[in-house]
Amino acid sequence: MLLNTMEIYTAVGNVLGTQEGKLVLQVGKRELMVDSQESLVWLFLNWAIYPKESIVRYAESKYPQLGQQRSYEECLNRMVQSF
Repeated sequence: MLLNTMEIYTAVGNVLGTQEGKLVLQVGKRELMVDSQESLVWLFLNWAIYPKESIVRYAESKYPQLGQQRSYEECLNRMVQSF
């Protein structure tokens, strides 16, 4: 019997403040400075757990200008690798 799997995402860490106009997060013992696109995704995920497709679809529809340099899916994948 095959089970369908779904990846779900949520935010981890705490906001330490801002530096150079960018959000600074503490994840475990690491401090990370995130750009505008990553800040949006992190803040969106801070309140709930979502599948990747929902995150990407919502962000693309509400904030398309932040997805011009890289896709939201690429952004999310980078954040998962960083954290």
